[in-house]
Amino acid sequence: MFHPVIERHLSMLLGNQPRLSLALMPLLSWCLPGYRPGYYRARVLSVHPDGATSYSLWLKPAANWPGFVPGQSIELGFDNNGRWLSRRFSISSSLQQWQREGQIRLTIKINPQGQLSRQLPKLIAEGALRWLSISPAAGDFQWHSPASSSLMLAAGSGITPLASMLLSQRCWTAPVTLLYYVRQQAEAALLAELQQLASAQPLFRLQLVETASAGRQPFAEVLPDAADSQQLLTCGPYAFTEAALAFGAACGLKPADCQREFFHLPPLVETAGDQQWQVRWQMAEQQVVSDVNASQSLLDQAEQAGLQPSFGCRMGVCYQCVCQKESGVVLNLRTGQRSTAGAEQIQLCVSVPQSALSIRLGVSDASF
Repeated sequence: MFHPVIERHLSMLLGNQPRLSLALMPLLSWCLPGYRPGYYRARVLSVHPDGATSYSLWLKPAANWPGFVPGQSIELGFDNNGRWLSRRFSISSSLQQWQREGQIRLTIKINPQGQLSRQLPKLIAEGALRWLSISPAAGDFQWHSPASSSLMLAAGSGITPLASMLLSQRCWTAPVTLLYYVRQQAEAALLAELQQLASAQPLFRLQLVETASAGRQPFAEVLPDAADSQQLLTCGPYAFTEAALAFGAACGLKPADCQREFFHLPPLVETAGDQQWQVRWQMAEQQVVSDVNASQSLLDQAEQAGLQPSFGCRMGVCYQCVCQKESGVVLNLRTGQRSTAGAEQIQLCVSVPQSALSIRLGVSDASF
């Protein structure tokens, strides 16, 4: 290992990059397709349609990939003509599939405006992508008490982490109800496997709600016996999960008995009069002062100030953007909680300022 100062000088000499791994990236990528600092390589096994608007991508991660817990997600990325494309996806396959064969599945909804979800199947079919980069699995959305009566509420692509939990379950001792909202049945991803599980497992009940024909039926109308549930897990758009948590509370469930995951951040808070504060950013030996407000995350505003802090999912799941707040108050958009004014760790991507701040940033290993 080189001394950090020597490494920096050598890498700047070789490729005008702050880290040696970045300076050697062209060579490493040529020798090891899918290589990227801070990520693991994953070989593409297959891709096939799964529902009218989704497809499933099967991968075989490198042997040193640390694995996952059902409900967790990974960041998937690849280089497309010199541009890095990445996005976070929940693993939709069972834990047993990974343990037996070293394979995982991502079920990806095609976003008409999304470059990654649209281009990935085409590039794989053309043979241009045989290896991808994946991050370690992350996230605390997990089924902690499968021995208790469970209610699962999913909307659209929110089915993916719940499907992984259900397909991984081998010892069924308590009833589980899955309420799955989709626009129409043809768009329901993973439906065949879930229907097969419901046919084989008497304790599992699957109920599909097609909103195009039945409308957005309230949970209470579809599940009149929900009060018997001892825990709730929900995944989908933010507003959907908010309604699901409110339904759980109405059924007598405590907050500790309810878990949720959502794919988009809640609406940013509005600041009266567009109030601004100053932030003193400290990153290695660099110090920058900029104005910020509560209309954007601190991660976005740090990048606008010319800084490159560490980040991953940009929605509060992977914790790669955790940094040290030396002073000041922030609001966490995922939890709705305000920090104290003292020193503590925060997640840049889900935090917005509520006062003047002093923040010490981590350095991104993968920014180039």
